Amino acid sequence: LPLLTTSFFEDPLDRMRCIFFHEFGHHVHQIKGLRASDEYKPLRSTFDGDISGFTGKWEKVIKDGWNRSAGSGKRSWREQGPSQYGRTKGVEWFAENFALWAMRRDDLLADDFKTLIKDILGDD
Repeated sequence: LPLLTTSFFEDPLDRMRCIFFHEFGHHVHQIKGLRASDEYKPLRSTFDGDISGFTGKWEKVIKDGWNRSAGSGKRSWREQGPSQYGRTKGVEWFAENFALWAMRRDDLLADDFKTLIKDILGDD
């Protein structure tokens, strides 16, 4: 398992695109689904390094999915991480999968991500 999803690409420009899409993936899970009524929590560092602030709909879904154990013969989200880094936290799992999805490497995506991204795209 590679350390980062950039390892799946040889071209330096593709590697840079992969990084860009990873970071943009964080923007998607943080911003998509926010509503005017969502409560803002003052920014602060927590023990595990997370920063609080707005926690929108998809951020909650990712946190719940990451913490849920696998069942019915399925692998957990952590086990489906496409890279070592993608197995460290739910938001990194999302961003690493998002980068591969944006780079059209569907063959490397976690099955649960494929379902999740369809749900996110369909959420207007």
